[in-house]
Amino acid sequence: MSRTERSPITGADASGTPDLPTLTAEVDAALVQLGDPAIPEGNHEYVRGAHQALAWICGQRDQAA
Repeated sequence: MSRTERSPITGADASGTPDLPTLTAEVDAALVQLGDPAIPEGNHEYVRGAHQALAWICGQRDQAA
């Protein structure tokens, strides 16, 4: 995900190496946010990019983000 203390979408504690369920939870949270019509435009692009990258890492996409 990154070298921060928080996950990119949920803001959950990100200490250590994330496991697949943690990464998948981030993908799911990103999808929920992308479906929210009230998401600010600047946040939409960030969340979409994070979703694409995380989905690729989790094997849910066959092309790199």
